[in-house]
Amino acid sequence: MELRQIKEGLYSLNGKPVLNNNLIIAVHPYFLEYNNVKKAEEMKEKIDRIKEFIIKYAGPKIILEEASELTKTLRKYETESDLTNLFLIKTGEGCSTPFEISYDKMLDYFQEMSGNKKIFLIGGYNWNNWWNKGCLGSLKERIKIRGLPHKVISKLTF
Repeated sequence: MELRQIKEGLYSLNGKPVLNNNLIIAVHPYFLEYNNVKKAEEMKEKIDRIKEFIIKYAGPKIILEEASELTKTLRKYETESDLTNLFLIKTGEGCSTPFEISYDKMLDYFQEMSGNKKIFLIGGYNWNNWWNKGCLGSLKERIKIRGLPHKVISKLTF
């Protein structure tokens, strides 16, 4: 499975996106497996649902994954035959901040790939604390400030 950079900081397994549906963004969907085995066991059903959703969803989807965990995440999809619309952006450790590009450039990619349709957010932590929003919650705030239509799919978040 070869990962190719198709734009600065945006990677693909199978080329350019087919923009035929809403964009899905999965923020650190396997964070618990990599960092908290006990909690991951409790959340196994949800983690499996997230993976299944990513595989079955035909539209464009971007996984934001910690740069250090990217290889592990790719292995989860190596047996899938059609990954045409699966893209990856490397993030810093424990946050949704892009590792190789600016936040603004990442949001530009989201806007371009969503075609101004609603963006659906899944995966990571979505907290409402003023001091810590979680990785998905922080991304949601940035998307909101940019004015992009979006919705968190709560049953597919931690």
